[in-house]
Amino acid sequence: MTIKFDTMFHNMYLKIMKFISRTFKFNSKISLFDKIIKTGHHPSTPILNDLFEGLSLQGEIHKALLVYNDFLLKGFKLDYVSYDILIEGLCKIGETEKAIELLRQVKIDDGYSNFNVRSFYNNIIFRLCKDRRVNQAYDLYSEMIVKKINPDAITYHNLIYGYCIVGQFKQAIALFRKLEAYMDPSVYVLTLVTEGEVKAAKSTIALMIKGGVKPIVASFHSVIDELYKGEGRVDKIA
Repeated sequence: MTIKFDTMFHNMYLKIMKFISRTFKFNSKISLFDKIIKTGHHPSTPILNDLFEGLSLQGEIHKALLVYNDFLLKGFKLDYVSYDILIEGLCKIGETEKAIELLRQVKIDDGYSNFNVRSFYNNIIFRLCKDRRVNQAYDLYSEMIVKKINPDAITYHNLIYGYCIVGQFKQAIALFRKLEAYMDPSVYVLTLVTEGEVKAAKSTIALMIKGGVKPIVASFHSVIDELYKGEGRVDKIA
């Protein structure tokens, strides 16, 4: 049966597809999409993104990648949101190598702005730093500069965070100076997630002061907030 897409039906169709993308099992989703495609109605990019997001929320990001490859072969158009969902989903489970492979398929001259691509880099750099793979994260930062993708405060904060948790304080301070020179670092707060990272940050702040760098308020807040999370830990601030 041929489906006629008037405005009212199209809106209903979008809602149904969004529901299916987030609730049905993988095989049911793909089966339904195949049936729609066979009727000659290609799903729009937002609908494809709903499918990606639904799979990601259900912890099936690897299956989302399989669908992504299939959609590319079928000639479907993807956008910034498509890549953002996939790269972020891969980074959440530590699949940074696959995220980097996906990043390599994105070209700025294909309609993706500098801002869009920078957010892809930031997601991957943060996960690499969280996994203590700071050298690889710095390589991506260097790649951004070569490709004229301007790093922002988030990029620098991610790298500073990474260097703090691996104890490479000189590199952290050098990056902090760059951040201080080119932008207002108070826009974003550097988040620290473990007591060990707080100790590293305390040491970094001490080195900053000794080296003549005045840490921003956000730097102190990151340390103090972590120390206040548990009872009886306030005395560690001194």
